[in-house]
Amino acid sequence: MIRLFKTNKEGEPEEYLYDKNIIITADKGKKIVDVNLSHLNLTIPKNGFFVAVEWLLTKTNADTFDSFQPNIGFTHEESNANSWFYRFGVWKKVKSYNGEVYSTNTYKQLAVELKITN
Repeated sequence: MIRLFKTNKEGEPEEYLYDKNIIITADKGKKIVDVNLSHLNLTIPKNGFFVAVEWLLTKTNADTFDSFQPNIGFTHEESNANSWFYRFGVWKKVKSYNGEVYSTNTYKQLAVELKITN
């Protein structure tokens, strides 16, 4: 499921840009999922917006390792300017990644692409 949030003056996610659930279905084994939201007739706010991804923790999404699918990949970036997470009712900026393969100076960001057309 994705949700769309307006960006406040401090560059943080704030109120909904679109306040309804947008359920996305990913077919097993499909690497790319295209989602067309043109029917929503959204106006892009001056301060920008955030696309939030929420995994639905359902029995059908669980795999044999008790993780939830679909899995969305991450890239490792030098800036965390656009990455936030929402937990326990609070938005927080993503902290640097402490993995063994990547430098601690990188930040995990969702590997998603957004195309805006008019």
